[in-house]
Amino acid sequence: STGTPSPMSLSPSPVSSVSSGAGVMGSSSASGSVAIPQRIHHMAASHVNITNNILRSYEHWETADKLAQESQ
Repeated sequence: STGTPSPMSLSPSPVSSVSSGAGVMGSSSASGSVAIPQRIHHMAASHVNITNNILRSYEHWETADKLAQESQ
């Protein structure tokens, strides 16, 4: 790994307990947190996961290129 920053935690948001994907619970003003719809949170977590996979594939590609050049 080349020091890429780790992604945000992919753990479910507090809103994930809502059965409706579009449901939003009230935000907690005491902690300053904001409720995010479960569907949006899932899409963002999926985007982070896909982006990390793409970055990892570039690293593997570069490693494969180096190994191929060394073996010639």
